[in-house]
Amino acid sequence: MRLEELSATLAHLDSDAALDLSLDPGVALERLARVGMLEPRGPRRWRFEHTTLREAFSALLSPPLKRRICAAALRALPDTPTARRARLAESAGDFLQATALHWSLAESARRAHRLLEAERHYSAALSLVSREDEAVRLELLSGRGRVRYRLQRIDDAVEDLRAARMLAASHRDVVHEADLLLEEATALDWQDDTAGSTALLEQALHCLKDAVPAELAARHALAQARVYVRREDLTGAVPALERAVAAAGPERTRRPKPLPWPCWARCWRGPTG
Repeated sequence: MRLEELSATLAHLDSDAALDLSLDPGVALERLARVGMLEPRGPRRWRFEHTTLREAFSALLSPPLKRRICAAALRALPDTPTARRARLAESAGDFLQATALHWSLAESARRAHRLLEAERHYSAALSLVSREDEAVRLELLSGRGRVRYRLQRIDDAVEDLRAARMLAASHRDVVHEADLLLEEATALDWQDDTAGSTALLEQALHCLKDAVPAELAARHALAQARVYVRREDLTGAVPALERAVAAAGPERTRRPKPLPWPCWARCWRGPTG
């Protein structure tokens, strides 16, 4: 922590019976450093010697006071790193903002192939979002499932992808349902479940029929090719593979799928009424 950050946070708080702000923050930090609670990390900068110490200090605060301090830090430190803002928002009880921040971090980590980090933030967001907010849960479960099978957590991945698929089906979102079927088929492929994977591929093809959206064209064709290969019909797979290559050509370079705006809006707008 920096002295400037602590001072800025304290400026957003009022002293009362639960919070005595009479002591100079610089003096307080120096005292904690002298008794070994904090470790100097440069001019006007300290950190706790261990995470356990930080958690022990936090546990001394009553829940209302802790929420109040963290809310003040959120207001005072708008440029603090996103991961820290997510923790502050969660501790402040602002679960909508915390969910959105964890979601953003998860998507960024997934695109950068930092899979463990992505899985952690997807899980954090899912622990905060309401079960009634099915559109957000669908996206988070889908994202975590895609990450988990790449971490060889196949069973957990399939559970996430199936839960997301059930949500998509309940909203009659055929394209999203087919996309999740293709993803689940890949997860089962990684598990060497050839029969299960092929069954899901065929289900996805039946789901889409001939109405294949552009963003799924390459994966759809590849799924057709995989079905032929599973049937040991390599000749039949060639045209489908050619279509997959054409659909994934330079003019259709894959880009990360943006998160649906209504989902983001729901996270950011906060409670109404």
